[in-house]
Amino acid sequence: MRHQYKRRSFDEAVELAQHALRAVAKNNLTEDELREMVEHGTMTGGSFGDDWEAETGFKPDIRLFYELQLYRPSKERPYIEKYFARILVSRP
Repeated sequence: MRHQYKRRSFDEAVELAQHALRAVAKNNLTEDELREMVEHGTMTGGSFGDDWEAETGFKPDIRLFYELQLYRPSKERPYIEKYFARILVSRP
């Protein structure tokens, strides 16, 4: 018998990522970075970075994870002025 599990939507993944960020941001960012993140931060899904294996010990499968990025956008190339966080969120 095959089980069907609900897969997490992108919006649900964003909500989980935002919750996780709130929980750890104060311990990992300065007061200035927190203020900058709140005032100018943008969260989007992005292409998977090549360095996740070094960070996590495994290479995430794009069918099983979302990569979300929180950054300060720029009007000039490369269009990202500063990264605040990158987060993997499980799809299943």
